[in-house]
Amino acid sequence: MPIELENATHSSGAAHPNEESDGAEQPEIATIVEVAVTSGGQRIPMGVMSAEQALSLPEEIDVEVSHPQHEAGATDIYISRDELKEHVEAQGRDT
Repeated sequence: MPIELENATHSSGAAHPNEESDGAEQPEIATIVEVAVTSGGQRIPMGVMSAEQALSLPEEIDVEVSHPQHEAGATDIYISRDELKEHVEAQGRDT
């Protein structure tokens, strides 16, 4: 189920479909991803968090994250921590 936030933007930066555009700058909403670890050959979900939170997890934890351009918790497309960092940097956000 998608999270509906007032004045939200999608992870792509596009305006929320219910948002009226009045020319005023809208606050940026964090990119949300699902974080998972692999154990015994199975992906085990850890939770849903912002991309920045996922990138701040200790390096000792080998994680995969749902692709930020897909709905967190509803996609089977996962990327590595390094790929997530590249995506966040490409979006112009600092980690």
